[in-house]
Amino acid sequence: MKGALETFLRWKDYSGRATRTEFWMYVLWSYIAVIAGFIAFDLIVEVTGSPPSGVIHIISAALFLLLLLATALAHLAVAVRRLHDIGISGWWLLLSLIPIVSLGILICFCIDSEVGENRFGPNPKFNDELAATFG
Repeated sequence: MKGALETFLRWKDYSGRATRTEFWMYVLWSYIAVIAGFIAFDLIVEVTGSPPSGVIHIISAALFLLLLLATALAHLAVAVRRLHDIGISGWWLLLSLIPIVSLGILICFCIDSEVGENRFGPNPKFNDELAATFG
């Protein structure tokens, strides 16, 4: 969870690289957070029994939408860094808007890191392994 929180806090950092683990752990924890937020929103509406135009309903809906926006922005940043990690420009992420091509982008998220340094920076996977070995 610590890694997912660090990734979330880097929501505006589109430079550098992100490992597969960083990307997929963020995806996992962000989906858990969104599902928990939806459940909390639903419980608030059920418990208060307020009509959809009630103040509590509007506030909880606004908070839920804020959660969705925050996780979406962080997801976009980590996805761009993940593409950088395999040596592809983050602009290729726009191809995920095309339904069939989006499967290719999904496959790109599963490819192992490009060995060594590339034009987007040093390999974070190598730096993590090096720190663990000699740390």
